[in-house]
Amino acid sequence: MIVVVPYRLSLSLLLAVSTLSLFASPAWPHGGGLDTYGCHHNRLHGGYHCHRGPFKGSMFDSKAEMLRALEASAPVAQAGRQDELTIATWNIQWLNAQLHRGGVKRREGDYAALRRYAQALNADVIALQEVDGPIAAARVFPPDEYEYHFSTRRSVTRVGFVIRKGIPWKANPDYAALDVGKVPRGVDITLYPDTQPIRLLAVHLKSGCFRSGPLMGFSKACRTLHRQVPMLERWIDDRAREGVPFFVLGDFNRQFNHDNDAFWAEIDDGEPPNADLTNFTVGHIDECHDRKWPRFIDHIVADRLATELVLKRSFRQIVFTPQDTKAWKLSDHCPISLRVQLG
Repeated sequence: MIVVVPYRLSLSLLLAVSTLSLFASPAWPHGGGLDTYGCHHNRLHGGYHCHRGPFKGSMFDSKAEMLRALEASAPVAQAGRQDELTIATWNIQWLNAQLHRGGVKRREGDYAALRRYAQALNADVIALQEVDGPIAAARVFPPDEYEYHFSTRRSVTRVGFVIRKGIPWKANPDYAALDVGKVPRGVDITLYPDTQPIRLLAVHLKSGCFRSGPLMGFSKACRTLHRQVPMLERWIDDRAREGVPFFVLGDFNRQFNHDNDAFWAEIDDGEPPNADLTNFTVGHIDECHDRKWPRFIDHIVADRLATELVLKRSFRQIVFTPQDTKAWKLSDHCPISLRVQLG
């Protein structure tokens, strides 16, 4: 069972619930009936086992531990309300349309594990990076629930969106200006175009220039990223002048959640006024892969108008369990999301 980790939960709680498995375990012998949660105390071997309900197949040290996990998973159940919208971004690391192909060769079990994390994410609109188009996306986000839109540029590591069916949206032309040389274009869509337009730009910027500080340097990666920054700022300024709320989200490949970063200073100059930006990863630690890379390079950025729509304390990250990281080929990025108030 996957659990959404609210970002303000303590690390100890994160570790307490991270032992949950994605897949059902064999039934354990026991005596006595099940409680209202579909679980029971195993008097013979100890522990608290669940055979029905949301934690079917899971084993806990105690009922109290299960209740903490149930509380932590509550935001998943609340997502999808008609007056709210959950937006997310996820780099799924070379997600190929075919088994055993691409930069990360996956088996069916790997795709099944990714599907369960996508289900836990339970987002309405997800910006994707490093995905081999709609067929690959459909392996993780089921076509009976989602629609797909990807960059028109042919690549096995494309940028795009999956959008929950029933949400009105329209595709805008690819933002090709971000392709300053063998790097992905931005993918641009408008949600609720006829009623409450919200503009989204999915990005996957040049990798290799991660650290905060000056952009100009001897690194080829930094020089490429330096060329992308004014192109991104142009899109931001154009949208700010239109007066339509917008989000830029994706893999920026930059730790710019620090005040001294030249990248952030360039795009967050407050001119035009609606271009006063908020970066929702600020103040959070990237818990993915046991904090292997504690500073985010995936971000969700909003203009002044969009920031007013974001629900407070709604930023979330789905964290892979250590067991799943060992058992399956997931991704080097964990998805992040936040909720937006509509109307």
